[in-house]
Amino acid sequence: MEEQTRRDVYALLDEARRYGIGIMFEPDFDEDGNDSGWTINYVIHGWPAVQGQTADWPGDRLASAYDLETAVAAALKPLKELGEQYERYLARR
Repeated sequence: MEEQTRRDVYALLDEARRYGIGIMFEPDFDEDGNDSGWTINYVIHGWPAVQGQTADWPGDRLASAYDLETAVAAALKPLKELGEQYERYLARR
């Protein structure tokens, strides 16, 4: 992993930690088993506003792209928006 990508991953994880949101990085594979990119998901336990949340999966996708660097860059803005919504929800409780 390149140094800039590593820094971007840590920045994304730090932002998620600030909001109390879990992050999962999943490699994507095509039907032949070849690496085809990355998907980044979030997890928030106990927040009813999470789209796609079920008892088995309390989260959803943030971004998916052909490489980790692009996926991380694409995930940052929706993560910040989600974190701000989550903070407002917690403040109202």
